[in-house]
Amino acid sequence: MKLRKKTLLIIGAALSSLLVALYVTASIVLHNNFHRLEVESVHQEFMRAVNALHQESVNLEKLAQDQAQSLNIAAIVNSSNSIEVDWQRTPVDLFVLVNAEGKVVFSRGFDPTRQREIPISEGFQDYLTSDSFRLSRFLSENSQKISQSNFLLSSSLAEKNSSYSSIFTPGSSGLLTLPESNWLIAAQPIFTSDSSNIQGVVLLGHNLNRLVPDIAQRSQLSLQIKPWSSEIFPSEKSENIWVESLNYSILEGYTVLRDIQGKNALKLEVKVKRIFSKAAQDSQYHLILAVLFVGAILGGITLFVLERLVLFRISDLNNQVSHISSSGDLSLQISVSGEDELGNLAETINQMLRALEDADCDRLEQEERYRLLAEHSTDMITRHSVDGIILYASPACRVLLGYEPEELINCTAADFLHPRDLNALVKAHFFVLRQNVTYTITYRIRHKNGNYIWFETTSSAIRTSENEDSQEIIGVSRDISDRKQREQQLQDSEASIRALYQITSAREINFQERLRRILKVGCYKFGLEVGLLSRLEDINPTQNQYKLEIMAAMCPYPEIQKGKVFELTDSLCLMTAKSKKPLYFESLQFSGLPCSTSTPFKIEAYMGIPVIVENKVYGILCFWSQQTKTEPFKAVDRELLKLMAQWIGSELERQQTAQDLAKARDEALAATKAKSEFLATMSHEIRTPMNAVIGMTGLLLDTHLTSTQQDYVETIRSSSDALLSLINDILDFSKIESGKLELEQHPFDLRTCIEESLDLLATKAVSKNIELAYLIDPLTPSKVIGDGARLRQILVNLLSNAVKFTETGEVVISLKAVSLKPIASEDNLDDNSDKNSTETTTKPNRYQIQFAVRDTGIGIPPARMNRLFKSFSQVDSSTSRQYGGTGLGLVISKRLAEMMGGQMWVESHKTIAGEPPADFTPSMTNSIGNRPLPDPVKIDQVSQTSKSFIPNKAVGSTFYFTIVVESCSHLKKEWGKTPELTGKRLLIVDNNATNRQVLTLQTQAWGMLAKTAANGLEALNILRQGEPFDMALLEMQMPDFDGLSLAKEIRKLSPYKRVPLVLLTSMGRQSIDRAQLYDFSACLNKPIKQSQLYNVLMNILGGESLEVHLVDKNRLKLNKDIPLLAKTLPLKILLAEDHLVNQKVALQILQRMGYRADVAGNGLEVLEALRRQSYDVVLMDMQMPEMDGLEAARQIKKLYGDRKKDTSERPRIIAVTANAMESDRNDCIAAGMDDYISKPIRMEQLVSVLKQCQPINQAVLNNNIDSVVSEAVQLTNEAKQNQDFSTQVATSPREKLVVLDPNVIESLREIEALEEAVEAYLETTPELLEKIESAITNLDAEQLKPAAHSLKSISGTLGALTLFEFCEQLELKARETLEKGVPLSEDITTIYDKVTAEFGWVKAALKLEVKRSP
Repeated sequence: MKLRKKTLLIIGAALSSLLVALYVTASIVLHNNFHRLEVESVHQEFMRAVNALHQESVNLEKLAQDQAQSLNIAAIVNSSNSIEVDWQRTPVDLFVLVNAEGKVVFSRGFDPTRQREIPISEGFQDYLTSDSFRLSRFLSENSQKISQSNFLLSSSLAEKNSSYSSIFTPGSSGLLTLPESNWLIAAQPIFTSDSSNIQGVVLLGHNLNRLVPDIAQRSQLSLQIKPWSSEIFPSEKSENIWVESLNYSILEGYTVLRDIQGKNALKLEVKVKRIFSKAAQDSQYHLILAVLFVGAILGGITLFVLERLVLFRISDLNNQVSHISSSGDLSLQISVSGEDELGNLAETINQMLRALEDADCDRLEQEERYRLLAEHSTDMITRHSVDGIILYASPACRVLLGYEPEELINCTAADFLHPRDLNALVKAHFFVLRQNVTYTITYRIRHKNGNYIWFETTSSAIRTSENEDSQEIIGVSRDISDRKQREQQLQDSEASIRALYQITSAREINFQERLRRILKVGCYKFGLEVGLLSRLEDINPTQNQYKLEIMAAMCPYPEIQKGKVFELTDSLCLMTAKSKKPLYFESLQFSGLPCSTSTPFKIEAYMGIPVIVENKVYGILCFWSQQTKTEPFKAVDRELLKLMAQWIGSELERQQTAQDLAKARDEALAATKAKSEFLATMSHEIRTPMNAVIGMTGLLLDTHLTSTQQDYVETIRSSSDALLSLINDILDFSKIESGKLELEQHPFDLRTCIEESLDLLATKAVSKNIELAYLIDPLTPSKVIGDGARLRQILVNLLSNAVKFTETGEVVISLKAVSLKPIASEDNLDDNSDKNSTETTTKPNRYQIQFAVRDTGIGIPPARMNRLFKSFSQVDSSTSRQYGGTGLGLVISKRLAEMMGGQMWVESHKTIAGEPPADFTPSMTNSIGNRPLPDPVKIDQVSQTSKSFIPNKAVGSTFYFTIVVESCSHLKKEWGKTPELTGKRLLIVDNNATNRQVLTLQTQAWGMLAKTAANGLEALNILRQGEPFDMALLEMQMPDFDGLSLAKEIRKLSPYKRVPLVLLTSMGRQSIDRAQLYDFSACLNKPIKQSQLYNVLMNILGGESLEVHLVDKNRLKLNKDIPLLAKTLPLKILLAEDHLVNQKVALQILQRMGYRADVAGNGLEVLEALRRQSYDVVLMDMQMPEMDGLEAARQIKKLYGDRKKDTSERPRIIAVTANAMESDRNDCIAAGMDDYISKPIRMEQLVSVLKQCQPINQAVLNNNIDSVVSEAVQLTNEAKQNQDFSTQVATSPREKLVVLDPNVIESLREIEALEEAVEAYLETTPELLEKIESAITNLDAEQLKPAAHSLKSISGTLGALTLFEFCEQLELKARETLEKGVPLSEDITTIYDKVTAEFGWVKAALKLEVKRSP
């Protein structure tokens, strides 16, 4: 189609579309406008009708007001005359009077048609007596007029017309619909003469069935009223007047009328003629004619101008371009008149013609250049058609294939390919054609000489564009035969090594079978007949005489078998043994060796190598054949032979080492068993007479002795106790070396186990400024049955590793428990019972507890996590590693966890090692969460993200392990809300998020309301807002200012001057000046134990006033009023305590009270003492060796029965422990103890419990009681002579540090036990220091642990807290060595130096305190 026709069609279509659009737009606009006018006319007519109805309502209400003012109800009622209604002056259809009691006084209707009165209908009478007519609304609120509101129409319509606002009043005027008719009524109250009360109500009404036609006639409107129906009015419309078209000439509008109760009652209809439809049609007709006329004129003008200015010039340009195209002469030029776009187009075409001419010249030059490149390339370049036919081949084909290029052209590559490679080449060909990629393939191609060589070809398709089909394929080929040969040799080498590895790693077959398979592989790989492994022994080395014993053989000749021995003088075997590298030849004739070389076998081809065991020649490994080998040995063959000889030598060496180790192990086990049996036997044999010595010594102390004799006896008693303690240690040592590990099953407290484990690492963590904390899922049982000691060993090992590899941050233990399904047991079933009555007993309350020990340390590299849980293996095994250890700790912990029914695994760097359960979710890839712990309480500023728990440059690791335990269901729940703490408000200030979370969870479990602050400034902001608090916990070390400074700022705020403050610190109270702690009620060391926190909260908030202030010496007052209970209450007391210094202090307290007590070092000694004689009271320590206090109490209860019986001789047992939790008290009572006191022993507490005791037999009294009482009186009188004392240590370079705790010293001085305790301490400590020094010198952790523990205990009793911490470090080092099997660390000597130096200060301070004593 010509351009002119196309242009004409486009312009015509455009004009037509424009006309149609104008017509449609005009029609829509006109139609909408006229329709809107019609709707407005309907609304206007509707408003006329509503106004008329409104006016009738107003008139009716006014008429009712006039009647109400002129009527007197009382007069009407009292008068016997009836009322005469003037219906002409009162144009209504209804007249009703109701008195104040709601009774109808007068009721009449009027029929305007008949012009006479009529009675009111029964429906109206029923309405007047119904609840709908409520007269009370007119009689209430002092006869005030009820507010009016529109109810005839909806509120939106009323807003459009203000006249609707007073049509009808609810309860006084409105519409009333009755079954027989509809009424417009108005009611007004009738007041008394003084207008103070309402006499009644007058009610007037119009019948709407008569009123509406009358209004329609007067207003010349078509009005109708019909009953209302919900189906008529669509609910989705929001307007109140609906307009519908009934036909072409009439519109209908209708709305809803509401009755006096505000309900939809009637439908009001108005019909209006459509006067605007004809005008709209005429306007549309004239508009169409005008648009058509104007469009025709504009179209003609447009076509004429376009032809002259555009179409003619374009036709001329087309003719010139066609001429240049047909001639092919690019030098021709185009000429077009004008300087517009067509002129510029012609100039552009001329430039393109010149560019094409230049490009054609460049193309010819490039073709020449590429031709030279292809002809001189060493790789063969070929062009192929899409059918695979060779179109071009470069001259390199002469060198690579021996063909001329002309011989390859018009041939296909398949004509020269190896048949096995044809399919691969076809697939590559089609792949290149279909995909726009470069493809490389290797294949074999036939040389002109007939041999096949390896080729590598890189091909790509040539396309005109990306979406069009390929035109040609370009291939670049090269010879890779040498590379293929090297690859084949490498594959052969890998196959040989793989075969050798499969044989050597097959542990299911024995050594001889592996040797046989190795020889078989060697024969196959080397192509030789015989393979031998022989052992070489010297006979006469000076004459080169040797004996060759066949150890393994792969040989077809029967004369060569395993066990054969040959004597050699000079042979290939001897030459091989003396050679340092493989000896081989393919033919003996051409090997260069003398052909006269003696050998028991005929050898033509040979390969052999010496086998080295422990740097000596053990024998030779050789392969040989009686026929000459046609192919030479390869380098891979020699390397394979070396590997075979190396493995055989190492395996022989390993077997020899294993035999030696087994022999040494058997000897060591026998010696250990003999030693253990000897130690156990001797220990038991010695313990028997020692118990008698201790018991008789106690009896001897009860007799009359001189002071010298008493000192001798006490020395015998103390020495016996020390010797018995040593024997117990020897017995424990023999049990450890016996190698029998059995798990115990006894109840223990999980929380206590964790806290004790944290205590062991607290000192080291404080030295590294690491926070220790623990979180326990509330659903985890507190009391379980299992081996608490082994669980503590696992936790201590993991915590020790976490603290060791953490430089900053925190170490957190978290627990959660999963209830396991009960295990059915039919042990108690009766075999004769019916199946229907069979009841299986179950093992309830079994839990799997998962522990997680998370740190913020260096983490574990993923590449080295496979070294975990392997014996003697560490993550960093280099000689310059930073951290020590043998690598046994995790292995032991993992085995213990498995023995407890669980497993162990680790997560670090988003990598998991070990044996996690199938449903485990990594917490760090998320977190810890790990299936994270449930968080029942939202805690401010606590986050589980890495930013909160892991500082910068620290990734950390998390060790998990599980155990299966049973919960103690018979024990009471340890924690719960307490009345003393419930509702108390607590402020927690700590910069560590984990500590805030732990403290919040613990206190909320007791019913407290906790609020947290991350620093001092935030805490002060909270307090300045006036929020009340009952108590505050303050962290000592915080970034902005420490806890001491924060306490001073809090005291400056008047509402909080008397709020109790508790200091949380990791430094220990001995490093803080006493004067600085005046603002605090208590001081707690981290990690916070729940029992300690509970005690502090109960003492401060629970009603027991506890002063923990450290006051100066002027405010300190001694309590010298110690009662002499022994005078009025003589008791025989047995003290069960394992530490000598603690014994001294307790004995001195009892002596001040007039008692002399016997001492037992453990529970077994308590039972032995009770068998010797009777006691009234036993003061029982909870933790003792051999048998603890709880078990001893159970045994006593079992032996002596219930104390409640009068005839019972069971002593009263009083528990003495450092734990003060309610659960500990319950444990003691459950074990059979009668009372409970806490350490350190307070005089008033001890007096209180002793007053409750009574002698078992009043006739059996201590014969020496009077002398003891007199001595106690004399000691008390002497002590009252001087009450002045000093708590200062002698001025020295250490004067700023407190060597001894003044509270402890003064308490010992108060009971006059200081001198005796110091004397015993100074006598015992040098021996303990010698033991510690000896243990460190010999690296003996077993000796170090008890010595350090003993020194720690007695140092703490005397208040040497710094020395206590140093000894605790030694004990932790020894414990770590024993539990993990690692050697003592190098810093043990440094700690010992600190111990000896500190002991010098302690010794001087103690002597000074003794001198200051009165």
